[in-house]
This record gives sequence, C-alpha cells and structure tokens, in this order.
Amino acid sequence: MRHVIVVAAVMSVVLALPALADCQSDIDELKAQIDDQKASYTREARKEARKHLTKAEHNKDDAKACRAEILDARRALQKGKR
Repeated sequence: MRHVIVVAAVMSVVLALPALADCQSDIDELKAQIDDQKASYTREARKEARKHLTKAEHNKDDAKACRAEILDARRALQKGKR
C-alpha cells in the first residue's frame, strides 16, 4: 500500500510538470506578441493584459487559474485592438 501512495505522488508531480511548462511558454509568447505588435493595441489594453499575465505567472502551479488569466489577457488585447 505504501508503494502505491509513493508511486501515485510521483506520477502526479510528473504529470503536472508539462502543464506548468505550457503555461509559462504561453505567457512568454503573449508577452512577446505584446512587445512585437505594440502599435496594434492601445496602451490601456497592453497594461491590462500585462496585469493578467503577472497573475498567470503567480498561478503557474494551478493550471486552470493560469489558463484563465491568459485568456483574460487575450480578451483585454482583443478589446483594445486598433
């Protein structure tokens, strides 16, 4: 029984790592998009999106919360598109 618990704990950590990496890569891509396409978005939209990306970075260990903040950042950019 003890081995089952240890294996389950190890597997949960191993399976969670790709989600954390994916979230961070999405954050990095969206930050790069904001910087590269600065003229495409209003200042307020960029500011709002960066707030959401900062929250996403703080929630990297919670994949659902991280994804929600990334989506909110994308919505802010879409709303402030020129």
